[in-house]
Amino acid sequence: MIYKGNPVSAGIAIGSAFVYDPKILTAPEDAPVLPMECELERYENAVRAAQAKLREIQAAFTGKDDDKAEIFSAHLDMVDDEEISEEIRSAIHTGANAAKAVEQVYQQYADLMAALDDDFMVQRAHDLLDVQQRLLRILLDAPEQNLSRLNGPVIVICDDLMPSDTATMDRANVLGIVAQKGSYTSHSAIIARGWGIPAVLGIPDIMSCVSSGDTIVLDAIAGNLHSEPTLQELQNAAAQQAVFTEQKSISDKFLYVPGRTHDGVPVEIGLNMGKPAPEVLKASAATDYVGLLRTEFLYMESDHMPTEEEQFAAYKKVLLEYGERPVTLRTLDIGGDKSLPYFALPREDNPFLGIRALRLCFENEDIMRTQLRAALRASVYGTLWLMFPMVSGLEDFTKARIIVLEEKERLRQSGVAVSDHIKLGVMIETPAAVMMADQLAKQVDFASIGSNDLCQYLTAADRMNPAVAQYCRSSHPALYRAIAMTIQAFRKENKPLSICGELGGDKNAACVLVGMGMRKLSMSIHAVPGVKQMLSRYELPYLETLAEAVLQCADANEVERCMGEFLHS
Repeated sequence: MIYKGNPVSAGIAIGSAFVYDPKILTAPEDAPVLPMECELERYENAVRAAQAKLREIQAAFTGKDDDKAEIFSAHLDMVDDEEISEEIRSAIHTGANAAKAVEQVYQQYADLMAALDDDFMVQRAHDLLDVQQRLLRILLDAPEQNLSRLNGPVIVICDDLMPSDTATMDRANVLGIVAQKGSYTSHSAIIARGWGIPAVLGIPDIMSCVSSGDTIVLDAIAGNLHSEPTLQELQNAAAQQAVFTEQKSISDKFLYVPGRTHDGVPVEIGLNMGKPAPEVLKASAATDYVGLLRTEFLYMESDHMPTEEEQFAAYKKVLLEYGERPVTLRTLDIGGDKSLPYFALPREDNPFLGIRALRLCFENEDIMRTQLRAALRASVYGTLWLMFPMVSGLEDFTKARIIVLEEKERLRQSGVAVSDHIKLGVMIETPAAVMMADQLAKQVDFASIGSNDLCQYLTAADRMNPAVAQYCRSSHPALYRAIAMTIQAFRKENKPLSICGELGGDKNAACVLVGMGMRKLSMSIHAVPGVKQMLSRYELPYLETLAEAVLQCADANEVERCMGEFLHS
């Protein structure tokens, strides 16, 4: 039987299934309630015990794997959260026992986060439930359940993995991860990619379809799980696994080589960066510039609007790392599919078409000015390019530029140094910006194409809605035609143009884009070696012929067939 899910970390795994089904703890309904002072003391003791354990785990990862250390730092913050603690104490004061109070209050906050319909906030809900379960284990004196000790190599089958599951996992014995829930941005996906563990998430009811000890094949390239494979299927999977391992080994050798075509045409490879985590910054030598610094990570990981100093420190870190290489800082881009728990966004029927990104900043100019001051102050530590998202015309850029110049002048009058070489640019992600690209190219210093949003606006299909996924396809010829128009406009003005959407990190699409004249591609660090390797195989005239053929295609299927005929990945 073959089960289909979403591949989030590529690879092939063959081995025994281990169905991980930890018991979700709940407070017994008939548990006695001790005097209020005793229940408060039980809660405080549980908090102290949880803090001690979390600090122990955090210390074990600090300096070795800072990403995991930060997960447990966030859990410590949740245990210490004054608002949550106060609500728990209040529930105890009104007659609840400590376990019931912990269960109810943490569940309420988790439900609130999950209801925001945002991947990041859903993950915060998982963190809250993880902390809730830790406190309940202490209060109910229940044994710890985790994946830290496995009897042998297994493919883990689960509903979803808590952050503490992934962080304390017996890495040496985990061949692969399969989950009923989870997304590309969940902790399990992030850690699986970081460890190179094949992972497929989002296979409904898979825990009831597979038993521990079953021999299974996990194809995390196609996104399939094969239960009860035949001998022939096992042999085929082993052969595919060997090919994948060899290809990855070859591809990884391209990480630090310059990006160029087979005939030596240089292509600048940029990095799309969210949180400037240590392992991302370590790989900075593999890229020529930061094509997209997503500044919303500072806002979405905080429980308050980040201060100027907090933002300054974060931006300075990235600029120092890249030095003379440009760092493209995108100003705050929230709204649409991204929200903040502490900042009320307007309720809109069509948030992707509403007050988001630059429009939201114009409506809340104090937030925009705070961010710009932080970025301008940090500019002296590197090469800063400021980029404004969701621009629909020249008037948007002009208004934003005036605000930048005002803050720049105020800082200088206050004696604060600001670089003289900051470039100002825009995201090309609306059809209006494409149609006005010739005018924008005359005024801006640079631009970058946001192919994800541009695709959904061109096709009038919500990229977050699976029901219309067949319409919002990155292989739609309209997207390539829009990109070609933009390239032509910026080449005419001799202005830098990059692409920072997912298309830039797609090996086949990268070849088409270079054939169209694009010479700057920005992507996640995981995509860098594969794109460099692919470009190195072909000479520019061949890629130009490919691009011409793609622009003549009638539909998305024809584009994919065309790329398949020209390219061999």
